[in-house]
Amino acid sequence: MTDTVEVPVEIINSDVLTKNNLTYAVVGKSTTTVQYEVKTTNAYRIRSSDFRAYVDLAELYDVTGSVQVKIEVLNNKELISNAESRPGVVRIQTEELQSKQFSLIMNTYGNLAEDYAVNKAVLTPDHVTVEGPTSQVGLINHVGIELNVNGLESSTEGTAEPVFYDANGNEITVSDRVSVSPSEIQYNLEISKVKTLPLDFEVTGT
Repeated sequence: MTDTVEVPVEIINSDVLTKNNLTYAVVGKSTTTVQYEVKTTNAYRIRSSDFRAYVDLAELYDVTGSVQVKIEVLNNKELISNAESRPGVVRIQTEELQSKQFSLIMNTYGNLAEDYAVNKAVLTPDHVTVEGPTSQVGLINHVGIELNVNGLESSTEGTAEPVFYDANGNEITVSDRVSVSPSEIQYNLEISKVKTLPLDFEVTGT
């Protein structure tokens, strides 16, 4: 009988594009349908994990942006024959790679304990480098970390992951092709007790 399974497509040799200051994205789905022949009595034994599907970006044809999908049978080789990908190619879209440095800000949310206030906030490092497709990096206006200070009444420190914001200060999600370095930021938030005092005036003179 002829049967099919859906197999994720692995990308290899992506460094070929990186060396040319390019990045890529798969157009459409990132899986392929593998068609194969197997004896009916053995069909139940075949799984998606029995196959490896991959494309080699070193073979990318610039004019069409397509590259052939190659299939390897990893398990149950003695049961499977004529395994091939349907469709046999994957469309790859290339784009210029951009690297940009952003200063970091700290956004706090929640309310400190009564009679306490933030005295000083220190981020280490105070900037990050973002790298990815130009269209994705262009969406980012600034980068920072978010810290919940609700109920705090003493200084705190730790690490947090950088968050991307648009020009309106809204958090945004970008493509997984965008990387940020370093991926963790160390923060030190100094919280001090405050006291409200009445201001008395002593008037002198005429």
